[in-house]
Amino acid sequence: MAALAALPLLVIAGHSVAGAIAPASPPAPDGAFRVASFNIGYIRDPSGLPRWQRRRGAVTEVLKRIGADVIAFQEMETFAGGKFNRVNRQLDWILETVPGYAVAAFGDPETYPSTQPVLYRPDVFEAVDQGFFYYSDTPDVIYSRSFDGGFDYYASTATLRHRASGRLITFFNVHTDIRSPGNRLRAAEMIAERAAAMRAAGRAVIVLGDFNAHRGAPVLEIIRSAGLEGGRLLAPTFHLGIGLPFRLAIDHILHGPDLVMIHGPTIHRARPVGRYPSDHYPISAVFDLSGS
Repeated sequence: MAALAALPLLVIAGHSVAGAIAPASPPAPDGAFRVASFNIGYIRDPSGLPRWQRRRGAVTEVLKRIGADVIAFQEMETFAGGKFNRVNRQLDWILETVPGYAVAAFGDPETYPSTQPVLYRPDVFEAVDQGFFYYSDTPDVIYSRSFDGGFDYYASTATLRHRASGRLITFFNVHTDIRSPGNRLRAAEMIAERAAAMRAAGRAVIVLGDFNAHRGAPVLEIIRSAGLEGGRLLAPTFHLGIGLPFRLAIDHILHGPDLVMIHGPTIHRARPVGRYPSDHYPISAVFDLSGS
């Protein structure tokens, strides 16, 4: 770690019809905070630039409407020159057009993988610590391949201090293997082990991201075994970028028992400016720490 920085109600925000825009999320109640997860989609530079330029306005609008205090991103990578590439068009655009966020779980790509950052509002949270681990036999080795030699999936972590309560919350921002069920299961075991360790140390824990697994899958059951709740969304969150329902939800938010989910999880299906911001719908939830 590098120093830094029962079934929930399903709510569908907005519609899948062209041009429909979800209303802005109401502010979180005093002492509560809103968390979001968003697989924003890779960019292949330069071939993918035109598509990104067409959808980036929708990214801005949907994030403004969600109004999250913490946002965990997956696939925030611009393929433009290998692992040590410092170009990140998605992050640059969001910081330019959605003001009020600072960045955690991010650093020099030679020493810290920077494609799963966690954005947070510094008036609500203070960044304390960050880290990462790869789903591999050498989890602390940056860019280490998965157990079967496949793509180097990983989890980023950000520990934030909630200013209103003083509590520390560790966010696990996860993205698991889309192809290999075996890799997903072993990744889930690693996530569960580390989440349980954080809980034992007195930290509140939120695990969120793209699990590539539906709510009843062994992957989610393994992670819940760490004493976590949630991850039970049903409606699809992946839609191929065209609004086509595809499988059950694969994006989820789980949390420890010392956090109360008072609203959500919400799937944001809006098409601001007439375009989908990604091939995944963002999801969000509101949590309360005041009783912990």
